[in-house]
Amino acid sequence: MRTPGLVLSAGLKNRDTTTTSPGTWGHDGVWIPKELTEKVHYPTLYRSRYLLNRVVRGDTLPLFASPHVDTLHFSGPIYCIHASGPWLILGGKDKAIEIWRTAMGNNVLVKKISNAHEGSVLALAVEANEEGAEVISGSSDGTAVVWDIKWGPIPEGSGGDEGDEQAPSPRWKVEASRKQILQGHTAAVLDVALAKDFIITCSKDTTIRIYNRHDYTLCRAVVDVHSQPVNCLALHPNPNIPEFISASGDGYWVRGSIQEPTYLTRHGKQSSEEHGHALACVAWGGPSVVTGGKDAHVEVYDVNGEAMDGHRLHKAPVRAIDLDVDESGVGTIVSASYDETVVLWDTKTKRQRYVFKPHASMVLDVQLTNGRLIT
Repeated sequence: MRTPGLVLSAGLKNRDTTTTSPGTWGHDGVWIPKELTEKVHYPTLYRSRYLLNRVVRGDTLPLFASPHVDTLHFSGPIYCIHASGPWLILGGKDKAIEIWRTAMGNNVLVKKISNAHEGSVLALAVEANEEGAEVISGSSDGTAVVWDIKWGPIPEGSGGDEGDEQAPSPRWKVEASRKQILQGHTAAVLDVALAKDFIITCSKDTTIRIYNRHDYTLCRAVVDVHSQPVNCLALHPNPNIPEFISASGDGYWVRGSIQEPTYLTRHGKQSSEEHGHALACVAWGGPSVVTGGKDAHVEVYDVNGEAMDGHRLHKAPVRAIDLDVDESGVGTIVSASYDETVVLWDTKTKRQRYVFKPHASMVLDVQLTNGRLIT
C-alpha cells in the first residue's frame, strides 16, 4: 500500500500576500526575510514557474519538460493543508498538526503537535507572516482550537525543539501554544474560517457558530440555514467586507453577513438520495463563487446566485476547490476529487486545461498559493 503523500507542484501564478515585513518573495514563491539569503537554482525555477504556467494555458511542451514536483510522505491520510510563504501546515487522521518548512527539493518537518485534538484534524484556517501564525483547527471531536505559532531561524549555537518527536531542522524553530478551545458543536467541526474580527466554524450538526476573534466569546449560533451537515465555508475576497458563504449537504450554498443574522443569497438544488446535489466544497474569488459536490460537477455562479458556468469534471464527488481569478473572474479553477484526479479549468476559455493524478487514493484538499499547486 502506498504511503499517503502530499504533492507540491510548483509554478502557478497565485501569490500569498499575508506577509508584509521587510523581505522579498523569491522566484520560487518563497518569502525571504531581509536578513536571510537563499541560493536559487535557476533551472529548477524555470521548470517550476514557466512550464506549469504553460500547462495551465494548454500549450504543447517540449518532451524534456516537466514541472517540478516534490512529494512529502506521511503516516496516514491528510485531510487539510494550508501553505503560507515557505511554511506548510497540515492536519490528518492521526490527530496531529504538522508544520513544514518547504523549498524546492528540501522540505523539512520542523514541528509536530501530537494529539492536537482528540479526533482527526479536518480543517485549518491560517493567518500568517514571517514571524508566525494564528491557526484555527477543526476536528471530528467537535471542537475548534486556536493556536499561537511562532517560527523563525534558530540562533547560532542554540538547540532546536528538544521535545519534538522528529528532530527539527537545524535551521528553523517552531513554537506552538494552545490559546483557546472553542466548544458548542455536537458533532464534527468540518470547516473553520478566520475573518478580520471573527472565527467561524461549521459542523456536521448542521449549525454554524461565530466567535469574537479577540476574546473568543460566542457572538451567535446559526441554526436555521441548513438542514444537512455544513461542509465548507468561504470568506469574502475583500477581508474588510464581513460576509461569508456556507455550503451544505442539503445542496444549497448561502451568502450571509458575519455581523448580523442577514442572508443575502441562497442558491442550489435540494439534495436527496436519488439526486445527489450535496455540496462538499465552496470557494469565493473575485466575482465568482465555485462549488463542488456529490454529483461530480463544478459549478460557477456570481455572488447573487446566477449560474455562469458548470461542468462534470470528475467521475466521483468533488472534495475540494480553489481558484485564482482576477476582479473580472478570469483565471484558473482547480478541483480535487475522490476519483483521484485534480483538474485545472480556464475560466476565460471555459476549457479543461489539464488533468493529472498525483495520488494513489482520494484527493482530499487542494490549494493554489505561493506559485505552487498543493494537493
